[in-house]
Amino acid sequence: EAEAEAEGMSEDDVEEVAPPLQSSAAAAPSLAGGDVQISAATGLLPEHLPHQRALCPLHPFHATERPVAAPVDGNEAACPNCYCLVCDARVSECRHWRGGEPRVPAHCNAHAGSAEWRTQRSNAKRQRTRAARVTQARLPCSTPGCSREAYHDGLCSTERAGGRRSAGCGRTRSRVGESGLPSVH
Repeated sequence: EAEAEAEGMSEDDVEEVAPPLQSSAAAAPSLAGGDVQISAATGLLPEHLPHQRALCPLHPFHATERPVAAPVDGNEAACPNCYCLVCDARVSECRHWRGGEPRVPAHCNAHAGSAEWRTQRSNAKRQRTRAARVTQARLPCSTPGCSREAYHDGLCSTERAGGRRSAGCGRTRSRVGESGLPSVH
């Protein structure tokens, strides 16, 4: 059938042919250090994946170099998958999204291209980590034989009694690791 069509065509007719498909390895640009870069995907659209508000594919973003107190040019608009750059949380969970408090800029204007916003992000992350450490260090012991008022500071109160090991629970306090997730030591 294809030969019959080819015979019916004159030399002046043009047939469009799709270019050959490249393998994903050949199509992907080479990155330093062997990093992987996704150049295309099927099934998922960018708006279906979590992203910083400044990178939202649905709502245009207007960058400001310095943090400002109020939303700029519609930056407060966000899709359900937008995250606050500063709080590292969904927009719906950000207390400062639209600003409003004295000396607290509107987080909806935050973007990674600004050194001041990156500093705000680092400071907020440091505060979250510090708060998580305090919370984790104050977990009450619920092990039988250990006082419910005892908080783990390395050894539970029954293990410390009289300077000798007794029938305590043996648990140590939880600490927040470098990843920000609790780990028991």
